[in-house]
Amino acid sequence: MIQIEKLSKEFVQDGRHMVALDGIDLEVPHGEVCVLLGPSGCGKTTTLKIINRLVTPSGGRVLVDGQDASTFDAIELRRKIGYVIQQVGLFAHMTVEENIGIVPRLLGWPVERRRQRALELLAMVGLDPGHYAGRYPRELSGGQAQRIGVARALAADPPILLMDEPFGALDPISREALQDEFLAMQLRLKKTIIFVSHDIDEALKMADRIAIFKLGRIVRHGTPDALLADASDPFIESFIGRDRALKRLRRRRCAEVLEPCSRSFPRSAPRLTPHDDLRTALSIMVEGNFDALPCCNADGSPVGMVRLAEIRNLLGGSPPLEAVS
Repeated sequence: MIQIEKLSKEFVQDGRHMVALDGIDLEVPHGEVCVLLGPSGCGKTTTLKIINRLVTPSGGRVLVDGQDASTFDAIELRRKIGYVIQQVGLFAHMTVEENIGIVPRLLGWPVERRRQRALELLAMVGLDPGHYAGRYPRELSGGQAQRIGVARALAADPPILLMDEPFGALDPISREALQDEFLAMQLRLKKTIIFVSHDIDEALKMADRIAIFKLGRIVRHGTPDALLADASDPFIESFIGRDRALKRLRRRRCAEVLEPCSRSFPRSAPRLTPHDDLRTALSIMVEGNFDALPCCNADGSPVGMVRLAEIRNLLGGSPPLEAVS
């Protein structure tokens, strides 16, 4: 879906020659989420802006479905690409419904079709259409506004989404909830997404692939598991952190280690679900001093149990308790 070939960007600032991108190569297959990860000023946002024709590269090219992006009309290209930013950028004088319908209106959609699309998307991002469609941005919380920003980017059903730290300004609880809802949407929509972040935990949670940037170059590119398993580069090691084994558990689910329920559990014992990640399961077990916990479906029916010993085996032994508490 997106191919970046030898992309570079140079500019002059205060009389000094600066290199924002230094010949990067990257491929993002159809339907995958690729997170661009790295410290501030490493070239992540510049890459997004070049893809969307907001910045002109000094060299190299971007291909969208095999076609050089520079051959598209810039306005038409941007209408085909959803763009979500941290600041959201909702128009204060427009209602939520009108904000969501901006691109469909520019594309000539009739009023009723725009309205139905806005209501559909509000429900998709977890906001009651009847309650929020007529509100103005000043009447929204930060998390609600960010959800509207995601809905607006999806309004014309673009095949590509570019997301620049879209959840960075939210509190931890709102951020995690919106990440979860976004991942649930992506399972249904299968958009091709390039997502900028500086948060390793967010990248590991959201990404099919991660590209780690340093000083305008991509120093490592691969799946989250591959990056977590690779301790060969000191920069990668310092960026990912020493708790890489625990981070790997974030990507593993209870369903993967289920065993038959061979015992009964007290009613007060916490219940896991097959979709819960093993990092969460480990934390609950260590904090409550459980050696196993039942795993149940949404209706409460047991499907098996998860043993602490099995999770620790995946870590290669028993981690220090303070590491998981």
